[in-house]
Amino acid sequence: MRVILLGATGNLGIRLVAALLAHGHQVVVYVRSPQKFANMAPEGVRSRVTVFNGDATDAESLKTAIREHHCDAMVDTAGNQVWPWKEHQLQKIARAASQAAVDIGRERGVPMRALFICGLGELAYPLPSDEKSQQGKASTSPPNVEQPRRTIGSYLPNFAVEQHRETRAIINAIPLSDLRWTLVCIAIMLPLHEGIELLSEPDPHNLLTTADIPPAWPRRWVARIPWIGTSLEVIMNMAGYTTKLEHIADFIAEDLARGSEKWVGQLVGFREREKGQ
Repeated sequence: MRVILLGATGNLGIRLVAALLAHGHQVVVYVRSPQKFANMAPEGVRSRVTVFNGDATDAESLKTAIREHHCDAMVDTAGNQVWPWKEHQLQKIARAASQAAVDIGRERGVPMRALFICGLGELAYPLPSDEKSQQGKASTSPPNVEQPRRTIGSYLPNFAVEQHRETRAIINAIPLSDLRWTLVCIAIMLPLHEGIELLSEPDPHNLLTTADIPPAWPRRWVARIPWIGTSLEVIMNMAGYTTKLEHIADFIAEDLARGSEKWVGQLVGFREREKGQ
């Protein structure tokens, strides 16, 4: 698959370049600073990718890159959260990137595949019925009664989640007939290795993954404290959803290589697999 990658000079993006190549993809690196990418990527990686100089907030430039290099899929890892009083970049990038992909899909008559980075806070807070369904047990909830859902982020300070919430609002509003999107919902990501190198084969991630809710959510006694209990549980659990940058990169590259529809139109949650899971 020919993949255009936004944000290749970031911590996740630079590792995703290596993962995409390992899974057999052809990679177009769309970056604002080609020199920065050249300084970060080893020669073995640089020689196997195409570099396109452009701004991730420029939809027309993105469309030009996609057209010229016949890209089938897009991965957006560009941008960072900023201080609340500054202009939010993530939503600008998500809007431009998604619009470019939608427009190209309409030109071709086939929607593009696209994955966007979002936050763990956009996943739903797990209900007991979710855990039972994951274990293959029947829910005891009354039939045809929709339970109200709150997101993980609704139990956290607004400034911590609002920028990812904006990304979700933009992407979630796009019909799947226009864009085959996925939101990759992550918490803290840490490196497994300091630098990157050309991989001779994929480095399997072994992550727990679920749609819409975080996998293997721990239940804590503090959740029973009135008013603040659930917020305390959420805060205590967040560190447990720290993942490795290389593992998230491999998940994305693997999903594109498989060409599966499993995660299309889904928010995906992750947790590092522990022994016995």
